[in-house]
Amino acid sequence: MKKLFLLFFLFTFTHLVFAQQEIQWMKFEDAIAANEKNPKMLLVDVYTDWCGWCKKMDKETFKDPKVV
Repeated sequence: MKKLFLLFFLFTFTHLVFAQQEIQWMKFEDAIAANEKNPKMLLVDVYTDWCGWCKKMDKETFKDPKVV
């Protein structure tokens, strides 16, 4: 049981240590260039200054540690 607890603790601790703190936004062209070197899925966020839902996404969703 102690080994199982230790394994769980180490897994959780390592995840927290290496977790990203914030989303690193890039310009679209820079993201395409970076994706050629290291292929990953891309999230394209399209917004306007007057959009209330866009502001809500920036304030709540993109600050959520589960999303980051």
